[in-house]
Amino acid sequence: MAYNLLNRGENKIDQFSKTVADLKNIKKCNVCGVFSEDDLCKYCSSSLRNRDVICVVEEFYDVEAIENTGVYNGLYHILGGHVSPV
Repeated sequence: MAYNLLNRGENKIDQFSKTVADLKNIKKCNVCGVFSEDDLCKYCSSSLRNRDVICVVEEFYDVEAIENTGVYNGLYHILGGHVSPV
């Protein structure tokens, strides 16, 4: 990654540095665990979501995959890893 940035020039390096520095403003939603800049993520804070349905997923990228379908309108709970069947 470093070689790639070095080949892209100073402007891209500055842009990348700013993006990485902005990561410190990201935290997990207090309710579901989705990454957010606020205490509540865009799903938990939305009055348009169906609060009677919760989809339990392993990781954040599972939420993104489900959201990309455009079908699900409930809330989420992120486990942050898999549950052992034992």
